[in-house]
Amino acid sequence: MAWLSGMKYPNTVMSSLAQQGSFNGDLPEGATQRTVSWAPSPQWSPEMHPTSVPLMSLDICAPTQQMVADLLSDRDAIAEEAARAITDYCDVFRVDPTVIQENRAEVGKLEHLWDNLAGLIQKSPKQPRSNSALWAATAVGLVAFRIPGNIKSVSQNKNLHLALAKLMRVGSMEEKSAAAGAICNVCADGTDQVEIARTAPLVDALVELCRLDGDVRLRAVGSFTNVSCGDAAREVLLRSRDVCSVLESILSTKGQGDAHEV
Repeated sequence: MAWLSGMKYPNTVMSSLAQQGSFNGDLPEGATQRTVSWAPSPQWSPEMHPTSVPLMSLDICAPTQQMVADLLSDRDAIAEEAARAITDYCDVFRVDPTVIQENRAEVGKLEHLWDNLAGLIQKSPKQPRSNSALWAATAVGLVAFRIPGNIKSVSQNKNLHLALAKLMRVGSMEEKSAAAGAICNVCADGTDQVEIARTAPLVDALVELCRLDGDVRLRAVGSFTNVSCGDAAREVLLRSRDVCSVLESILSTKGQGDAHEV
């Protein structure tokens, strides 16, 4: 296989993937390439949001600095509750959509938020297993989504990149999916995320998820689609034979079912 230099190859691969139609793709203002974003809560279901209950009646309080500290609690239940509260406050299915961006910007300003989310995600799985890492990864993607300051904070936080990469490697399927969805959402605004592209463990973990089936692969491929929108980031991805190979392999598959869905 010939490995092309320049920008044409990744543009072709990423654009083809984004046009498949399985993504919740949208076109950021001023962007020329469609990006991908993902649904909110990792455990969302219609039962959680009955149509008979107006969204505004949900009693969701603004996260506090104490909740950020609780993310690193030795008690798993407390850490999980804090991560879930942060997620809910930034979940468009749980709060008034007209204030969701304000909520996300507000939460992103809480001191030590990103470091503490990284610390929670980094924790080794314990028995009985908790969902704290699952909610923490989901919080990253929802709090950062389309908020420039929050996106910048995540993009520059190497510890958070490595924590998400670890969760993609050793987490449950739900945790892998949440971690990939976080990267997908962080990069959904189409800006150049070269630091994420340069984090080899994160890219390698996404490549491995692209070799799986179903939702986790959709989110991993979506992450590459979004990261590739930036010129510098795209050039970095182009240097990885593994990235180009796995995406080319996905595009060449034919058939139906999870194994063929992208």
